[in-house]
Formats: sequence, structure tokens, C-alpha cells
Amino acid sequence: MRKWKVLLLALLLGIQTLANAGLSEGIAAFNAKDYATALREFLPLANQGNAQAQNNLGVMYKNGRGVPKDEAQAVAWYRKAAEQGNANAQTNLGNMYGNGRGVPKDVVLAYMLYNIAAANGNEKAINNRASLEGTLSRQQITEAQALASAWKPGTPFPTTSRTGKLANPDR
Repeated sequence: MRKWKVLLLALLLGIQTLANAGLSEGIAAFNAKDYATALREFLPLANQGNAQAQNNLGVMYKNGRGVPKDEAQAVAWYRKAAEQGNANAQTNLGNMYGNGRGVPKDVVLAYMLYNIAAANGNEKAINNRASLEGTLSRQQITEAQALASAWKPGTPFPTTSRTGKLANPDR
């Protein structure tokens, strides 16, 4: 019985190593501007649920790197990674909501996403949240904080807010 457990552990570690190797190769290819190879490495990992690969595909679709520029597709990949707790994807998805890129503009959802990513230590999210905060009403901040507090990793993010499309509703 113990041999089977050791064998299973070795197999699982080997699979994880292979997955990380594909991710590392994809990142290296992307940085070398070899977007076709990056796509080939990231896509299977993303389809298997690898949050970092999903976020990387979001970046590729947002910027049209190796794929046609498609902000809605970028949002879809960012959302998959963000809902798993990937702070970079949460920040990227927040940027998309904050700027109305690939989704209707919703500053409350942007602030919510920055808040969650900031709690995960993402410096860009901390800065983005601080910049956005000065433009929001107390009502919008309260709603965003409530949404952030209610969210749990592995569950879907909301796609709309009550006050995120309003311009300073209580100022």
C-alpha cells in the first residue's frame, strides 16, 4: 500500500513539473515575442484550468499578441483566472471594467477587483484602487467593499453592480 502512495505522489509531482515546464516555456516564448509558441504552450494549460496560463492568454488577447485582438476574449480568460484567486488576473479584469474594455464600464466592479487583488498583495491593484477611490462616491465604495467581502475564491464574480455605472451618485 505504501509503495502505491509513493508512486502516486511521484506521478502527481511529475505531472505538476510538466505543467510548470510548459508554462515556463510559454513565458520565455512570449518574452522573446514568439507568440505562436507561447500560445501553443499556454492554451492547453489554460484549458486544464491553470490560472497563470489563463491570465497570460488574457494578456495575449487584450494586446493582439499571436491572436487577433479581442477584448471580450481577454475578459473571459482574465475572469477564469481571477475567479481562481489569481491576483494579476483580478487586477487585469479590474482594468477592463474600469476602462469599459470588453465589458460595460463598471467602476464598482473595478474597485471590488482591485480590493481583492490588493488583499492578495498585488502592488498594481493597490495603486489602481487608490487612484480610483478619489473618483468614487461613498455609496460606490461601500458597495464595492461589500461585494469584495462576499466573494470567495472559486465562485463567480458579479458581472454588474448597482452603482458602478453612475457618475458619483451621492456627491
